[in-house]
Amino acid sequence: MDNEWPEVGEVTIGTVKSVYDYGAYIALDEYAGKIGFLHVSEVSTTWVRSIRDYLEEGRKVVVKIIKVDPEKAHIDLSLRRVTESEKREVLRLWKRRRSGSVLLARACKEAKLDYDEVLARYGKIIEDKFEDIYGLFEAVIEKGISVLIDLNLPENLVKAIEHIARERISVKKVEVSGLCEIYFYDSNGVEKIKKAFDYALKLRKPEGVKDVKAYTIGAPRYRIEVVGSEYGLAAKFLKRIINRLQVAVEKLGGSFKYMEERK
Repeated sequence: MDNEWPEVGEVTIGTVKSVYDYGAYIALDEYAGKIGFLHVSEVSTTWVRSIRDYLEEGRKVVVKIIKVDPEKAHIDLSLRRVTESEKREVLRLWKRRRSGSVLLARACKEAKLDYDEVLARYGKIIEDKFEDIYGLFEAVIEKGISVLIDLNLPENLVKAIEHIARERISVKKVEVSGLCEIYFYDSNGVEKIKKAFDYALKLRKPEGVKDVKAYTIGAPRYRIEVVGSEYGLAAKFLKRIINRLQVAVEKLGGSFKYMEERK
């Protein structure tokens, strides 16, 4: 990362190094500590009486890149232009990466291997396959150590990763469900309901969706359950299923009502 520079508009995390009345200097954690400057006018959307009400040395902050000049080694930053949703997402990813690094360091210590050497040799391969190091440990819990085969990691490190994963990782599971009322008024209504559900449930499960179930809780009511790693992901997939189900039911001449549930 030493030779890489952030792009204008990018939102990233940094550590406040020094604070002055006119602004602050911030080390960008994801860019080998490259220093960016945050002018006092970019601290808040309201008047700043004292910049130290917002910043202090050593504090982690989420900033937006507003100017980059590699020739002059200069980066301008903004705090006020970062939205709350951008801040939450950057902090979430940063915490994942930090947790992943801590877990890998523990695995290396257990395997009696040098962390920096392991990271230099396998870090990019791990991130290419699992997005981040924490994702490697999640995958081991969900699918077993077979997911590590093509990484060609040392056997003692694989064993250590499995041990640390089972000791430290708890894969979050969220269930989202929806209640449907489906009516058909002809003699072959049962067959039509089956046909509609078959069509709706043919959707391919995206990564992160663990399971999908559909069952009757007493005609004309039916429940559809989606289990996933995140609520937003599970809810989005449930909505896709419900939309397909409604289209199929109405196309077959039935009527459809729906109410979302969250567990």
